[in-house]
Amino acid sequence: MMWKIAICGLGSAAARIHLPACKKLPGVEVVGGFDLKAPRQSLPFPLFESMQEMLAASEPNIVIIATPTESHHELTKAALDAGCHVLCEKPFMNSLDQAKDILA
Repeated sequence: MMWKIAICGLGSAAARIHLPACKKLPGVEVVGGFDLKAPRQSLPFPLFESMQEMLAASEPNIVIIATPTESHHELTKAALDAGCHVLCEKPFMNSLDQAKDILA
């Protein structure tokens, strides 16, 4: 099975950690990304203008959330609602209530 991964947040953590790790894993393909704050860059996968567009167009199995913590709740919820597994950077959420909402 090929695992399709999408990434939210294309800053230094994505460049130094997440994307190199994905390249090393057999059976993994990065199928899309988006970052509203990062400049458009040349990457070997499509970039999207929104999380919803990325989820619909790339149909990932896994979404990596590598954005500032204040966006984790909204992005994680969208990925889970789309049926994706989620790898969310720490800190996980801004509050215990947000964490409880996601875990529910």
